[in-house]
Amino acid sequence: MNRVVWLCLCLALGAGFAQQGRLVFVAPDGQLMLARAGEQDVQRLTDTAGVLQFPAWSPDGAQVAAIGVDGEGGFVMTVLVGVAPVLREHYRSRSQAPFYLYWSPDASQLSFLANHPTAGIGLYLSDLVSPARLLSTGSPFYWQWTADSERLLIHSGFSGAQARLGFTSAQADTLSDNLAAPGFFQSPGISASGTFIAYDTVTADGMGRLRIDTLNPDNADNHAGNTFTPRELDHPGLIAFAWNPASDGLALMHPPQPAAVYYGPLQYLDVSTGLLEDLTTDPVIAFFWSPDGRYIAYLTPASNNAGDIAQPGTSPTEQHITFQPPPPQLELKLIDMTERSVREVYQFRPGRLFLSQFLPFFDQYALSHRVWSPDSQALALPVVTPEGATQVTIITVAGEVLPVAAGDMPFWSHQ
Repeated sequence: MNRVVWLCLCLALGAGFAQQGRLVFVAPDGQLMLARAGEQDVQRLTDTAGVLQFPAWSPDGAQVAAIGVDGEGGFVMTVLVGVAPVLREHYRSRSQAPFYLYWSPDASQLSFLANHPTAGIGLYLSDLVSPARLLSTGSPFYWQWTADSERLLIHSGFSGAQARLGFTSAQADTLSDNLAAPGFFQSPGISASGTFIAYDTVTADGMGRLRIDTLNPDNADNHAGNTFTPRELDHPGLIAFAWNPASDGLALMHPPQPAAVYYGPLQYLDVSTGLLEDLTTDPVIAFFWSPDGRYIAYLTPASNNAGDIAQPGTSPTEQHITFQPPPPQLELKLIDMTERSVREVYQFRPGRLFLSQFLPFFDQYALSHRVWSPDSQALALPVVTPEGATQVTIITVAGEVLPVAAGDMPFWSHQ
């Protein structure tokens, strides 16, 4: 790395942009690199024979997990981040390759998806000590951990007779009764307070219906001691949503007309009042809450776009994209939720892995991989340079663009 560029980055970070946090990213040779805010040097975390992808920080910041592939097959590994990083392997298969991972909130377990010979996809859990075990199967498969790391709210099979939607124990696949017939969505959501859950159902006439209910549907009392009437919102097409990390509000998007996509205007639902407000009419393809809940960063095709954007699919293993070189240009915009203002902060061409595998499943990845710095002052994105290389780039909320290094798929630590 050019030390002058990195020094400039450190000075900028020290001046008030993303003063907290660490970045892990994938170097061009497929190994993991670590960058610390305010420090000049970049640390190499791994030196394996394989190629690593989708690194994810444990919530306590002590470890990084990644999926990889080498001549012996696919694997899941963790790196204990320290002066001398310690690598451990938790899963390996020649034929059932892993492709997505997600830490439990207490950092004691690592959940991940791998191909399954009969069910399409298998959900595995590793306690980081014993061999990983198969917990459940289904295709596709989405979930969120409960805050106590004891249960998972799962949505598998998408929609239809084989679909499942409910809570399962982390100890065994003991799914509660289906909460509802799953509708046209991907990842279910649990509010930051742990009070509410969000999921989608199907109406009698075949439309989608977003439903907000208490975490325990058998208990009709919310945290205020008042009876809570579930919120419902009918919608055309698919829907994607994510909870505000700081309050019981839900950002959501769906197409204005029936379509097999979730792209569309972004809205915000205040669960306590039931007020639904429009945030932007832009065709949003993905959005991400800042950790403090003040900002929503969203991506929309640039007006001078060239190329196709990723299409949401039914499984992260599928490739739903056709490129017209060069990759399409996107606009990164910020919504300030305190002012309800929208502004563009950056235009860029995203890395192809980010475009084809991350963005179509952004609602699930937002639970496991952080594009926002822990102090909510900057985002990290893989940007294609004019020369065609992919470069890790930090974009601050003020619009500062700070190149870090050649690399891909950068993600911030939780703290």
